[in-house]
Amino acid sequence: MMKSDKKIDMKLKKTVAASYFIEISGCDYKKIDQYSFVKKVMIAFMRETGLKPVKSIHHYYKPQGLTVIWILKESHMAYHSWPEYGYVGLDLFVCGKGVKNLNSALKKVKKKFLSTTRVVVKKIDRGFF
Repeated sequence: MMKSDKKIDMKLKKTVAASYFIEISGCDYKKIDQYSFVKKVMIAFMRETGLKPVKSIHHYYKPQGLTVIWILKESHMAYHSWPEYGYVGLDLFVCGKGVKNLNSALKKVKKKFLSTTRVVVKKIDRGFF
């Protein structure tokens, strides 16, 4: 352990980006594992929130599960599904102050994933200390 006479100030001095961790549970297990469906829903989500997709890549897992990564003009977004649990984890990192219309966009995602029972969002401001 390093010794220091100075106290470390852990207060965020400047926010340069934000990370959002979005937990979606109670989803229709068939829909959250279909790339064409997920792509359509997430493109609508990005449009609603003002995010601009540049490129994406996806991967299916055996026997189930889907990961999709989007490169955004604002940074990146990752979608991960666990159909056997009806669960989707969405990780979003954006430069700047954050995402507009997030709540209304998530309500639409919740509706499209049908039986979704719960959406939880955790935000962490990122920046310089």
